[in-house]
Amino acid sequence: MTLFARIITALVCCAFFATACGSVPILEPAECAEARETVRTFYSMHFAGEMRFSPENIERKLEYLTPEFAASLPSEESEADVFTTNTDDIPRAFRAGACSADGPERATIRVLLFWRDDESSKQQPVNIETVLRGDRWLINSIAPAS
Repeated sequence: MTLFARIITALVCCAFFATACGSVPILEPAECAEARETVRTFYSMHFAGEMRFSPENIERKLEYLTPEFAASLPSEESEADVFTTNTDDIPRAFRAGACSADGPERATIRVLLFWRDDESSKQQPVNIETVLRGDRWLINSIAPAS
């Protein structure tokens, strides 16, 4: 076999293995992928803006919340961040993590919240319950993870 034929054979084998090994099956339910996307989009917008609670800030976020959850939120301004820990200790970053599908129209996404300063760093999980309403996943509750 000539050098050129060996190179071509090696390239074909590499391409075959890259294609065969590169496709990883999705192991989580479709509900989780769709609900996680809503949670990621919501928290990206939330962390990019003013995180302290005010009626004006809620107005921009209503499209991601169920009417029931929105109605349960306080009606006056607060230093607390009701979408993370409900305290004035505002986290600096988040990561959408594990998901459990609680049926075809309900999924719970665990979100890790991160704090970091010169002296320490910490993380805290919260559970975000989402529900499918029509064709959209909406946030229905936020609770500390146990």
